[in-house]
Amino acid sequence: MKKESTTGNGYITYEVKQGDTLSSIAQKFDGATEEEIRVTNQLKHASAVKPGMILKIIGG
Repeated sequence: MKKESTTGNGYITYEVKQGDTLSSIAQKFDGATEEEIRVTNQLKHASAVKPGMILKIIGG
């Protein structure tokens, strides 16, 4: 079961799970890209995602 919800500002939130990468997360949401997720969440590197983090996803 995906842990995701919509916010009032047009984002979907997603809780990172063990084994997730920005690339695999982007593939779960139509129109999302790895770069967009990284920039939106102010991540310096794609490898900065850790299980339990809550990411904002544009699109979905």
